[in-house]
Amino acid sequence: NLLPLLGVFAIAVWLTSWGAGVGYGPKTEAWYGIKVQDNLGLVSRRWPLPIVGALLTAGWITGVIFFPLKRVRKPGFRAVSALSGLSALNVVISLFRADPAPLLWGLRWESWFSILILIGVGVYMFSEQRGN
Repeated sequence: NLLPLLGVFAIAVWLTSWGAGVGYGPKTEAWYGIKVQDNLGLVSRRWPLPIVGALLTAGWITGVIFFPLKRVRKPGFRAVSALSGLSALNVVISLFRADPAPLLWGLRWESWFSILILIGVGVYMFSEQRGN
């Protein structure tokens, strides 16, 4: 079962982006803001998006691993659920990112890839449901 490894890898990516100074959110003066150096070298308090991403990822993966399934599911159901949840988290969190990145039709590239993954998972789940 490689699902825990997927969770560890996803959390490591979020925390590495925090350590590298990318993936920061908009400026804030609230208590939850963390000091981040942006690409221009300016230090300001910003939304802690990588930390939120790591915590939400840990919660989602833990829920997918330990949540008891009422019915017998096909092999790979938990992995597909984990992938769709991580993709949805990435879409939502990337909407709040303030670091400069290339955009395509107003969204970041990782948002589009996550949306494509969600569409692929939806098509797969729909075809599996129709097959039963």
